[in-house]
Amino acid sequence: MQPAEPKPAIQMQAQAQAASSQAHNEQQDPKALLKNELEQAFTKRKELISQLNKLRHRLAYKKSESEALKKLVELNDKYKNIGRLKHAKEVLEFKIATEARTLEDEKALLRRLGEVESQLKEALESQRLRNKAQLVDKDIEELQKSIESLDKSVAEADAKINELKQKLGMFVKKERKKPAPVVQQSISLEDVAVIKKKKSKDNTNQNPNNANSNGA
Repeated sequence: MQPAEPKPAIQMQAQAQAASSQAHNEQQDPKALLKNELEQAFTKRKELISQLNKLRHRLAYKKSESEALKKLVELNDKYKNIGRLKHAKEVLEFKIATEARTLEDEKALLRRLGEVESQLKEALESQRLRNKAQLVDKDIEELQKSIESLDKSVAEADAKINELKQKLGMFVKKERKKPAPVVQQSISLEDVAVIKKKKSKDNTNQNPNNANSNGA
């Protein structure tokens, strides 16, 4: 009868045990641990560089936006007392709605109202641009702080990588200096029996006289 083939579940269990044993051996190997730690350090540095590049691109965009806003603020430098203009607008609107005036006086009030509304619109736009410019400048300040922090993290990652490289290099040098291991051949009991039998046969061939005298 042919031996039964192992069940798939047993094969999978054996493979899992072999993989677990290999992983355990790698964890115990200092060289493998150093390589793994170095690989993780490189991965972390790559992620930091990616974040840093994104922040630098955003900072460049914000600086361009800030320059454009400052030019608009200069062109629309109509900063006036918005509260005063709003109050003047309300007074004129009230007079036009409640007071009886001649046609010429009413036209004059309407012209004055139009001027106040135009000044108020310009003042509000100027104020909006100023507020937006301040917010953009604040974003630039925060981005610069984040970039400085990431620069420090990248420098720390570089130092860690150099340290691990040195440790790994020293480990490799020590391995090269170690003498080659002596391979010991194992001898089974069957081999020992064969050797003894051969020695006994050799001794008999070397002393034939003793063999003959014993026979006589």
